[in-house]
Amino acid sequence: MRKRRMFVGGMALAALAAGALPAADTKIAVLDLQRTMLSYERRDAVRAELDRKKQEMSAKIAELEASLKSGQSDLETLKPGTESYREFQLKLIELEASVETQRRRFELELELLQRSSMQALFEDVSNEVEAYAKENGFDLVLTKFFGDARIGGPHPMVLFAAPRFDITAPVIARLNAKAAADTSRPVGPVRTVPKRP
Repeated sequence: MRKRRMFVGGMALAALAAGALPAADTKIAVLDLQRTMLSYERRDAVRAELDRKKQEMSAKIAELEASLKSGQSDLETLKPGTESYREFQLKLIELEASVETQRRRFELELELLQRSSMQALFEDVSNEVEAYAKENGFDLVLTKFFGDARIGGPHPMVLFAAPRFDITAPVIARLNAKAAADTSRPVGPVRTVPKRP
C-alpha cells in the first residue's frame, strides 16, 4: 500500500514536472508522516496494550520455565539409569521443547500484533489525510520523509516545502480530536492471534 502511494505520488510529480498536469491548478500539500504517527495519541494506547500482551506472554513463559526448573530438580532426586529416571528425563526433554516452541510462538504473535496495530494507526492517519485534503481542495499530498528499515531512514522525499504547504499540524489536531472523542473505540487490532489447528 505504502509503495503504491509513493509510486503514485512520484508519478504525479513527474506528470506535473512534464507539464501533463496544469501547475497553476494543482494544489499540493506536504505532511511529515513520521511526526504525525509519533504525535497520534491513539499510538500510546496501542503501545500500552501491546506491552500488556507482552507481559502476559512473558508470565506464561516464566511459568513454563519454572515448571521445567522444578522438574530438573526432581530429576536429580531419582537414581540415574532407572526406568523412572529415563521416563522423567524424557518428559523433561519434551517440556523443554514445548517451552522453546511456545517462546517462538509468542514472539511471532507479538510481531504480528505489532504490525497489524501499526498498520491500523497508519490507516487512521491515511484516511484523515485524505479527508483533510478533499475538504481543503488539495490535489496531491506528499510525505516529507519515507523510512525503509532495509536502507535506514527516514530519508527526505521533499527537499524543501514552504510552511504554507505543510498540513502536518492540522492533521495531527484532527486525529487527536477524533481519538479523544471516540474513547469507546478499541485501540487498534491488538487482539489474540488465532491459534493454528
